[in-house]
Amino acid sequence: MANVKASITTEPIYLSAVDVKAVEKMPKFLSLAKVEPVKRLQIIAQVSGQVISVTDEFKRGQSLPDDRQLMSIDPLRAKAAVAQAQAGYIAARIEYKKTKIRYSGNKLMLSLAKSQLHQSATQLELAEQQLQNAVVKMPVAGEISAIHAYLGEFISLGQQLATVLPKRDRQIVIRLSESDFAKLDLQGLAGDIQLNSLDDKRQWTAKITGHSQQTRGLQRSLFIKLKQSAQADPLHGQFLQAQLRLNAWPKIYVLPESAMTFQGEIWSIDQRQKVHKRKLDQYHISKNKVYFYQADDPVSQAVLFPLDSLVEGMQISVLAEDK
Repeated sequence: MANVKASITTEPIYLSAVDVKAVEKMPKFLSLAKVEPVKRLQIIAQVSGQVISVTDEFKRGQSLPDDRQLMSIDPLRAKAAVAQAQAGYIAARIEYKKTKIRYSGNKLMLSLAKSQLHQSATQLELAEQQLQNAVVKMPVAGEISAIHAYLGEFISLGQQLATVLPKRDRQIVIRLSESDFAKLDLQGLAGDIQLNSLDDKRQWTAKITGHSQQTRGLQRSLFIKLKQSAQADPLHGQFLQAQLRLNAWPKIYVLPESAMTFQGEIWSIDQRQKVHKRKLDQYHISKNKVYFYQADDPVSQAVLFPLDSLVEGMQISVLAEDK
Protein backbone atom coordinates (compact mmCIF):
# COMPACT_ATOMS: atom_id res chain seq x y z
CA MET A 1 0.00 0.00 0.00
CA ALA A 2 1.50 3.26 -1.06
CA ASN A 3 2.05 6.01 1.51
CA VAL A 4 -0.02 9.10 0.86
CA LYS A 5 1.40 12.39 2.14
CA ALA A 6 -1.24 15.00 2.91
CA SER A 7 -0.47 18.64 2.38
CA ILE A 8 -2.28 21.55 4.05
CA THR A 9 -2.57 24.75 2.11
CA THR A 10 -3.61 28.03 3.73
CA GLU A 11 -5.71 30.39 1.72
CA PRO A 12 -4.37 33.97 1.92
CA ILE A 13 -6.48 36.48 3.86
CA TYR A 14 -7.34 39.40 1.65
CA LEU A 15 -8.16 42.69 3.39
CA SER A 16 -8.73 46.25 2.33
CA ALA A 17 -6.17 48.80 3.42
CA VAL A 18 -6.01 52.57 3.58
CA ASP A 19 -3.09 54.97 3.73
CA VAL A 20 -2.60 57.10 6.84
CA LYS A 21 -2.58 60.78 5.91
CA ALA A 22 -0.97 63.64 7.79
CA VAL A 23 -2.96 66.88 8.12
CA GLU A 24 -2.03 70.31 9.42
CA LYS A 25 -5.19 71.42 11.21
CA MET A 26 -7.21 69.89 14.00
CA PRO A 27 -10.88 69.24 13.24
CA LYS A 28 -13.57 71.20 15.04
CA PHE A 29 -15.24 69.59 18.04
CA LEU A 30 -18.97 69.38 17.30
CA SER A 31 -21.22 69.60 20.33
CA LEU A 32 -24.88 70.20 21.05
CA ALA A 33 -25.87 73.55 22.53
CA LYS A 34 -29.27 74.38 24.00
CA VAL A 35 -31.11 77.69 24.22
CA GLU A 36 -32.30 78.13 27.80
CA PRO A 37 -34.14 80.97 29.56
CA VAL A 38 -32.13 82.93 32.10
CA LYS A 39 -35.33 83.47 34.05
CA ARG A 40 -39.08 82.98 33.78
CA LEU A 41 -41.39 85.90 34.53
CA GLN A 42 -44.65 85.31 36.36
CA ILE A 43 -47.58 87.57 35.52
CA ILE A 44 -49.34 88.22 38.83
CA ALA A 45 -52.84 89.66 39.30
CA GLN A 46 -52.69 93.18 40.76
CA VAL A 47 -56.47 93.31 41.33
CA SER A 48 -59.13 90.77 42.23
CA GLY A 49 -62.24 90.02 40.22
CA GLN A 50 -63.67 87.86 37.47
CA VAL A 51 -61.89 87.41 34.12
CA ILE A 52 -64.37 88.97 31.69
CA SER A 53 -62.36 88.69 28.47
CA VAL A 54 -59.20 87.16 27.02
CA THR A 55 -57.58 87.99 23.69
CA ASP A 56 -57.13 85.50 20.88
CA GLU A 57 -53.36 85.82 21.32
CA PHE A 58 -53.43 84.70 24.95
CA LYS A 59 -52.30 81.18 24.15
CA ARG A 60 -49.41 79.01 25.17
CA GLY A 61 -46.53 79.24 22.73
CA GLN A 62 -47.44 82.69 21.45
CA SER A 63 -44.56 85.17 21.05
CA LEU A 64 -45.86 88.65 21.74
CA PRO A 65 -44.38 92.14 21.98
CA ASP A 66 -44.13 94.19 25.13
CA ASP A 67 -47.38 95.78 26.45
CA ARG A 68 -49.67 93.56 24.34
CA GLN A 69 -53.06 93.06 26.06
CA LEU A 70 -53.81 89.54 27.28
CA MET A 71 -56.98 89.67 29.40
CA SER A 72 -59.35 91.94 31.30
CA ILE A 73 -60.50 91.55 34.89
CA ASP A 74 -63.89 93.01 35.91
CA PRO A 75 -63.04 96.68 36.63
CA LEU A 76 -66.21 97.51 38.60
CA ARG A 77 -64.53 97.55 42.01
CA ALA A 78 -61.58 99.51 40.66
CA LYS A 79 -63.92 102.10 39.09
CA ALA A 80 -65.74 102.50 42.41
CA ALA A 81 -62.40 102.99 44.17
CA VAL A 82 -61.42 105.66 41.63
CA ALA A 83 -64.72 107.50 42.11
CA GLN A 84 -64.29 107.42 45.87
CA ALA A 85 -60.70 108.62 45.61
CA GLN A 86 -61.73 111.46 43.28
CA ALA A 87 -64.35 112.60 45.75
CA GLY A 88 -61.80 112.49 48.56
CA TYR A 89 -59.32 114.49 46.50
CA ILE A 90 -61.88 117.18 45.65
CA ALA A 91 -62.91 117.44 49.32
CA ALA A 92 -59.25 117.76 50.35
CA ARG A 93 -58.67 120.57 47.84
CA ILE A 94 -61.70 122.46 49.12
CA GLU A 95 -60.59 121.99 52.71
CA TYR A 96 -57.09 123.19 51.86
CA LYS A 97 -58.44 126.39 50.28
CA LYS A 98 -60.65 127.03 53.30
CA THR A 99 -57.72 126.53 55.65
CA LYS A 100 -55.59 129.03 53.72
CA ILE A 101 -58.31 131.67 54.19
CA ARG A 102 -59.17 130.89 57.82
CA TYR A 103 -55.74 130.08 59.16
CA SER A 104 -53.42 132.04 56.92
CA GLY A 105 -51.07 132.71 59.81
CA ASN A 106 -51.23 129.24 61.35
CA LYS A 107 -48.46 127.20 59.76
CA LEU A 108 -49.45 124.04 61.62
CA MET A 109 -53.02 124.04 60.26
CA LEU A 110 -51.78 124.83 56.77
CA SER A 111 -49.24 121.99 56.92
CA LEU A 112 -51.94 119.54 58.08
CA ALA A 113 -54.31 120.54 55.27
CA LYS A 114 -51.54 120.29 52.70
CA SER A 115 -50.58 116.80 53.93
CA GLN A 116 -54.20 115.64 53.68
CA LEU A 117 -54.38 117.00 50.13
CA HIS A 118 -51.19 115.14 49.22
CA GLN A 119 -52.55 111.94 50.78
CA SER A 120 -55.81 112.16 48.84
CA ALA A 121 -53.88 112.78 45.58
CA THR A 122 -51.77 109.69 46.24
CA GLN A 123 -54.88 107.62 46.95
CA LEU A 124 -56.41 108.80 43.68
CA GLU A 125 -53.24 107.91 41.78
CA LEU A 126 -53.23 104.47 43.38
CA ALA A 127 -56.90 103.88 42.52
CA GLU A 128 -56.32 104.91 38.90
CA GLN A 129 -53.33 102.56 38.73
CA GLN A 130 -55.48 99.71 40.05
CA LEU A 131 -58.03 100.43 37.34
CA GLN A 132 -55.30 100.18 34.72
CA ASN A 133 -54.15 96.89 36.29
CA ALA A 134 -57.54 95.40 35.49
CA VAL A 135 -56.21 95.13 31.94
CA VAL A 136 -53.44 92.50 32.02
CA LYS A 137 -50.61 93.05 29.51
CA MET A 138 -47.30 91.46 28.53
CA PRO A 139 -44.62 92.82 30.91
CA VAL A 140 -41.86 92.22 28.33
CA ALA A 141 -41.54 90.88 24.81
CA GLY A 142 -41.44 87.11 24.96
CA GLU A 143 -43.22 83.79 24.72
CA ILE A 144 -46.14 82.64 26.84
CA SER A 145 -45.00 79.29 28.21
CA ALA A 146 -47.87 78.58 30.62
CA ILE A 147 -51.39 79.85 31.35
CA HIS A 148 -52.88 79.70 34.84
CA ALA A 149 -56.11 81.76 34.53
CA TYR A 150 -59.07 81.38 32.20
CA LEU A 151 -62.19 83.20 31.05
CA GLY A 152 -64.88 83.37 33.73
CA GLU A 153 -62.54 82.44 36.57
CA PHE A 154 -62.49 84.60 39.71
CA ILE A 155 -59.01 85.96 40.29
CA SER A 156 -57.59 86.81 43.71
CA LEU A 157 -55.04 89.52 44.32
CA GLY A 158 -51.55 88.07 43.86
CA GLN A 159 -52.73 85.02 41.91
CA GLN A 160 -50.47 83.75 39.14
CA LEU A 161 -51.95 84.35 35.68
CA ALA A 162 -49.28 83.25 33.20
CA THR A 163 -45.58 82.47 32.76
CA VAL A 164 -43.50 84.34 30.18
CA LEU A 165 -40.10 83.48 28.73
CA PRO A 166 -38.46 86.86 27.98
CA LYS A 167 -37.10 87.16 24.45
CA ARG A 168 -33.91 88.94 25.50
CA ASP A 169 -33.17 87.01 28.69
CA ARG A 170 -31.93 83.79 27.17
CA GLN A 171 -28.64 81.97 27.23
CA ILE A 172 -27.05 79.25 25.14
CA VAL A 173 -25.36 76.49 27.12
CA ILE A 174 -23.05 73.67 26.05
CA ARG A 175 -22.61 70.85 28.58
CA LEU A 176 -19.54 68.66 28.23
CA SER A 177 -18.01 65.77 30.09
CA GLU A 178 -14.76 66.42 31.92
CA SER A 179 -12.83 64.39 29.33
CA ASP A 180 -14.28 66.38 26.40
CA PHE A 181 -13.79 69.68 28.23
CA ALA A 182 -10.09 68.84 28.71
CA LYS A 183 -9.70 68.51 24.91
CA LEU A 184 -10.77 72.10 24.23
CA ASP A 185 -8.43 74.94 23.39
CA LEU A 186 -9.74 77.45 25.93
CA GLN A 187 -7.50 80.25 24.66
CA GLY A 188 -8.66 79.65 21.10
CA LEU A 189 -12.26 79.76 22.29
CA ALA A 190 -11.81 83.43 23.20
CA GLY A 191 -12.61 84.26 19.57
CA ASP A 192 -15.85 83.78 17.66
CA ILE A 193 -17.43 80.37 17.26
CA GLN A 194 -20.05 79.17 14.82
CA LEU A 195 -23.48 77.81 15.70
CA ASN A 196 -25.66 75.93 13.20
CA SER A 197 -29.24 74.80 13.32
CA LEU A 198 -29.47 71.01 13.28
CA ASP A 199 -30.69 71.10 9.68
CA ASP A 200 -27.73 73.38 8.71
CA LYS A 201 -30.11 75.92 7.17
CA ARG A 202 -29.27 78.73 9.61
CA GLN A 203 -26.01 79.91 11.10
CA TRP A 204 -25.08 82.31 13.87
CA THR A 205 -21.84 83.77 15.12
CA ALA A 206 -21.39 83.68 18.86
CA LYS A 207 -18.87 84.25 21.61
CA ILE A 208 -18.19 82.18 24.71
CA THR A 209 -18.72 84.45 27.72
CA GLY A 210 -17.54 81.99 30.35
CA HIS A 211 -17.39 78.43 31.59
CA SER A 212 -18.23 76.77 34.88
CA GLN A 213 -15.38 76.35 37.34
CA GLN A 214 -16.94 73.28 38.91
CA THR A 215 -18.60 70.12 37.69
CA ARG A 216 -22.30 69.43 38.00
CA GLY A 217 -23.39 65.89 37.31
CA LEU A 218 -19.83 65.18 36.05
CA GLN A 219 -20.26 67.89 33.41
CA ARG A 220 -18.82 71.32 32.71
CA SER A 221 -20.80 74.14 31.08
CA LEU A 222 -19.88 76.73 28.47
CA PHE A 223 -22.04 79.87 28.30
CA ILE A 224 -22.52 81.50 24.90
CA LYS A 225 -23.91 84.81 23.69
CA LEU A 226 -25.06 85.43 20.12
CA LYS A 227 -23.69 88.33 18.12
CA GLN A 228 -25.92 90.69 16.17
CA SER A 229 -27.30 88.91 13.12
CA ALA A 230 -29.93 89.29 10.43
CA GLN A 231 -31.03 85.76 11.27
CA ALA A 232 -33.98 85.31 13.60
CA ASP A 233 -32.85 84.31 17.08
CA PRO A 234 -33.17 80.60 17.94
CA LEU A 235 -36.15 79.64 20.08
CA HIS A 236 -36.20 78.66 23.73
CA GLY A 237 -35.44 74.96 24.05
CA GLN A 238 -33.93 74.74 20.55
CA PHE A 239 -30.83 72.60 20.09
CA LEU A 240 -27.94 73.93 18.02
CA GLN A 241 -24.64 72.51 16.83
CA ALA A 242 -21.55 74.32 18.06
CA GLN A 243 -18.10 74.12 16.48
CA LEU A 244 -15.37 74.35 19.12
CA ARG A 245 -11.59 74.43 18.81
CA LEU A 246 -9.51 71.52 20.10
CA ASN A 247 -6.05 71.52 21.60
CA ALA A 248 -3.58 70.94 18.75
CA TRP A 249 -1.24 67.94 18.65
CA PRO A 250 2.35 68.17 17.38
CA LYS A 251 1.47 65.74 14.58
CA ILE A 252 -2.00 65.01 13.31
CA TYR A 253 -2.99 61.96 11.27
CA VAL A 254 -6.31 60.91 9.84
CA LEU A 255 -8.01 57.68 8.82
CA PRO A 256 -11.57 56.74 7.90
CA GLU A 257 -13.57 55.94 11.01
CA SER A 258 -14.11 52.43 9.62
CA ALA A 259 -10.41 51.69 10.20
CA MET A 260 -10.87 51.89 13.99
CA THR A 261 -12.37 49.21 16.21
CA PHE A 262 -14.93 49.80 18.95
CA GLN A 263 -12.06 49.52 21.45
CA GLY A 264 -10.29 52.55 19.96
CA GLU A 265 -7.65 50.47 18.15
CA ILE A 266 -6.30 50.27 14.61
CA TRP A 267 -4.44 47.44 12.85
CA SER A 268 -1.33 48.76 11.10
CA ILE A 269 0.30 46.95 8.16
CA ASP A 270 4.07 46.74 7.96
CA GLN A 271 6.22 46.34 4.84
CA ARG A 272 5.96 42.53 5.04
CA GLN A 273 2.17 42.83 5.08
CA LYS A 274 1.86 41.70 8.66
CA VAL A 275 -0.68 43.35 10.93
CA HIS A 276 -0.05 44.89 14.34
CA LYS A 277 -2.62 46.17 16.81
CA ARG A 278 -2.23 49.75 18.03
CA LYS A 279 -4.15 51.45 20.79
CA LEU A 280 -5.01 55.08 20.02
CA ASP A 281 -4.50 57.04 23.23
CA GLN A 282 -5.39 60.41 21.74
CA TYR A 283 -7.99 60.55 19.01
CA HIS A 284 -11.05 62.48 17.94
CA ILE A 285 -13.86 61.41 15.60
CA SER A 286 -15.38 64.02 13.31
CA LYS A 287 -17.47 63.62 10.15
CA ASN A 288 -16.74 59.88 9.73
CA LYS A 289 -13.00 60.35 10.16
CA VAL A 290 -10.76 59.57 13.10
CA TYR A 291 -7.98 62.05 13.85
CA PHE A 292 -5.17 60.79 16.05
CA TYR A 293 -1.67 61.53 17.31
CA GLN A 294 1.28 59.16 17.07
CA ALA A 295 4.69 60.23 18.30
CA ASP A 296 7.02 57.35 17.45
CA ASP A 297 7.11 54.71 14.71
CA PRO A 298 4.37 56.30 12.62
CA VAL A 299 1.84 54.09 10.88
CA SER A 300 1.76 54.40 7.08
CA GLN A 301 -1.08 51.97 6.29
CA ALA A 302 -3.97 50.46 8.24
CA VAL A 303 -6.60 47.76 7.75
CA LEU A 304 -9.99 49.01 6.63
CA PHE A 305 -12.94 47.24 8.30
CA PRO A 306 -10.72 45.13 10.61
CA LEU A 307 -11.99 41.64 11.42
CA ASP A 308 -12.39 40.28 14.94
CA SER A 309 -10.30 37.29 13.88
CA LEU A 310 -7.13 39.31 13.34
CA VAL A 311 -4.20 38.41 15.58
CA GLU A 312 -0.87 40.12 16.18
CA GLY A 313 1.65 39.43 13.39
CA MET A 314 -0.85 37.75 11.07
CA GLN A 315 0.18 37.63 7.42
CA ILE A 316 -2.40 39.20 5.10
CA SER A 317 -2.73 40.15 1.46
CA VAL A 318 -3.91 43.61 0.56
CA LEU A 319 -6.59 43.71 -2.10
CA ALA A 320 -5.21 44.82 -5.45
CA GLU A 321 -7.35 47.96 -5.69
CA ASP A 322 -6.03 49.11 -2.31
CA LYS A 323 -2.35 48.81 -3.19
